[in-house]
Amino acid sequence: DFEKWESRLIQIRSAKLSKSSGQSYDGNVTVTDATGSVTLFTTSVATFANSAFPADSVNITALVSQFNAPQILIRNTTDVQPIQGGGGQGATLVSIREVRNLFSGTKSEISSDWKIKGSVSSDRSGVNIVGQNLYIQDSTAAILVRFNSNHLFDLGDELEIVIKASELSEFNQLLQLNNVPLANAKLIRKNVFVTPREFTIKQILDNGEDLEGQLVLIRNVDLSKSSGSTYSGTVILNDGTGVLDLFTRSQAVFSSSSFPLKASSITGNISQFNNRQLILRNESDVKP
Repeated sequence: DFEKWESRLIQIRSAKLSKSSGQSYDGNVTVTDATGSVTLFTTSVATFANSAFPADSVNITALVSQFNAPQILIRNTTDVQPIQGGGGQGATLVSIREVRNLFSGTKSEISSDWKIKGSVSSDRSGVNIVGQNLYIQDSTAAILVRFNSNHLFDLGDELEIVIKASELSEFNQLLQLNNVPLANAKLIRKNVFVTPREFTIKQILDNGEDLEGQLVLIRNVDLSKSSGSTYSGTVILNDGTGVLDLFTRSQAVFSSSSFPLKASSITGNISQFNNRQLILRNESDVKP
């Protein structure tokens, strides 16, 4: 989408800089993230042309430009910010289950130099989750991460997140890693999708804390609502083994769509707002 972004100020996260010779900004430097590469050009008369660029992962703010081929231009060296901990330098990789097991019932700060790694199982494009939040899942468990600003991570992005000094707490009984600096998250690769695990509603209710945050699939479900026929608000799910709230934000792109009365399957993240609930990623999670 180069023409769409030309001349705009953009940000590229979790990138590495490299050059065929030397390590100064002068000339062409290659910027590479998990999705591809682009040229960072600096004129030889720039005040920072002879400055050395960082060797570690960085976040880059730049203007999208062109000189026959696409390129980006930084305004000054402060546009290139080394990721403090985002690359996981020195941090110990722990499972999400280990992090969840730390919670003792009261808010605390993670003191260990830890990082977690997993795949994003929520979908910001559906707008059924707050822009600062995402669900991340590994082979052991899942958890909600709330960053200190809106993120640009997509469904299926595999991330490493340094969690030292992050707050482990509950929000309306939903366990979360809160106030996580966005710079602490590093994109490893894309399209690493979580496969939903199949459960009945009774199994979800009986094992809610253990399954919280995880992507699940429920089969043969009846849907109903006390008033109205759209997803917005709370829809009641019933698979014959129990009932579960399906909650949809009014801001979700599909909130005004009508739900079917029966679904062969429903996929979503197990969440909680005092009561246990299921959160859709997008409307296609409901299969009539």
